Amino acid sequence: MNITKRKSATLGPVLLVLLLVSPVEAQSRLEKENPKVAGWSGGYFSSFYLLEDAPHGFEDFDSISVEYLPTQKDDEKLLHPDQQGNIAIFGKLVTNNQKSYKFRKAQLIEGGPLIKLIFMTEPVDGISYSFDGSYLRDYTEIRRGELILGYVHLVGDLVKYKNGRKVVEARLGMTPHWIE
Repeated sequence: MNITKRKSATLGPVLLVLLLVSPVEAQSRLEKENPKVAGWSGGYFSSFYLLEDAPHGFEDFDSISVEYLPTQKDDEKLLHPDQQGNIAIFGKLVTNNQKSYKFRKAQLIEGGPLIKLIFMTEPVDGISYSFDGSYLRDYTEIRRGELILGYVHLVGDLVKYKNGRKVVEARLGMTPHWIE
């Protein structure tokens, strides 16, 4: 009986520690499986460039610039999503001749294993763009032989429209300007 009481006395604190540690581990695992924009906002707000030659139809593509809304600029707490996981953002797609296509509708989306970026631009001279992509957790190295060209951080499908009709679509891998 004395041994049983000793085991019960030892088991109680062990169970208490397990009950306290398990939710912390579960929360940590959940954060890794479902990243939050507010946890690393600098990784999502940047200008993103191609590492390789632009695909056919996008030869004039220069960059995508993902920007904070003016109200979000200095307060990461304002980057919390709505009930659907959407965080409103601002930005633009820029061409080599510095033509700027402002985002008409744009958002970062939380709630899955990767943060998503979706946008549609305002048309300029009948041309507009849409993008549907994801930020990678780990950078993917792009090489040409032994030469490391850079690291891809954002991957997605860019669509070019002329007068509202799809002209061309391509899968792009981009790097932020701070990693080049």
